[in-house]
Amino acid sequence: MKIGYSLLIDEYVDANVLEQADCELLQICCPVCFEPVALVQSAHGLALRHATSFLFDEDVKCERRVPDFTPEYCEQHNGRARKQRLEFLQWNLFVELLNKDPVVRYEKHAMMALSNLRSKGALIWLPEWHLEWILDTNRARLQDKVEFWNVGEKYLSQEGGQFPHVPKSGYARQVHFQIAYDWMQYLLSRQGLADDNYGWLFAHAFRISLGIWIGAAKVGLDTEKRQEQTDEDATERTAATRILVSCCCDMISDDKSAVEKSIQILKDIWTQPPILSVKIPFLIFFAAEVAGMMQTTLFRLPFLPLLEEYERPCRPRVD
Repeated sequence: MKIGYSLLIDEYVDANVLEQADCELLQICCPVCFEPVALVQSAHGLALRHATSFLFDEDVKCERRVPDFTPEYCEQHNGRARKQRLEFLQWNLFVELLNKDPVVRYEKHAMMALSNLRSKGALIWLPEWHLEWILDTNRARLQDKVEFWNVGEKYLSQEGGQFPHVPKSGYARQVHFQIAYDWMQYLLSRQGLADDNYGWLFAHAFRISLGIWIGAAKVGLDTEKRQEQTDEDATERTAATRILVSCCCDMISDDKSAVEKSIQILKDIWTQPPILSVKIPFLIFFAAEVAGMMQTTLFRLPFLPLLEEYERPCRPRVD
């Protein structure tokens, strides 16, 4: 057979794009009888056969019963499956996905902590401001699939084996990236629950970024204490990071005047080398850093393992 069916993602798959590991990762089966299949080399390229030896005779029978799997038919079905999968995640599981982010290693009451963070006045308007900024400045880049996937490959290659749940290669890896890409397009669409889910992802990325900046400021201060003389660049970097941390903490405070003051500071102060190679307002640096954290978060979330835990849409019927 040249076409298999994935029980995990509810999509038809061409045998020629598969690797052997994909059959297990994506739960590839016969599209007629739904028995497991294995990838084999045939005279006409890669093909799928029933994995159990006594079912090999069923290959021909199932092949005859398979409807005309034209590329158009498969594309239409798979497009519907992708849409259903996105709806499945957005309604039920996105917050749970964030809770499984391996970088954060959330404490027991992680979602309560995120809820408290979101309850701050700024985290009602701040994600809205950030989304408008993204749509004005980064929409084209985030909608470019090739660029989006290149960023993901670069990020995951730098992190090495930190994320064993992300497929290393094959069609399963493409599926992982496709889900991340589809999710980003959904977040930018402002449809359905997109704005609310954008707020959750923003708060998640904000929290991670703030922790990184606090750590950088602490390292800078510790370095200054250990050295009798500190080079000018290091001093500037530490001061800049402390300003950023202070303003970010004020932005999520309940004090309206502190919020307005912190925003004005970030607007008025421009980053200087070696913070960046170009001059930009701190507020834009803040927005870009959080946006980058949001994007890389999508690349490392355990989409496929989570789908395995929950019932998927019904199998298609084959007459």
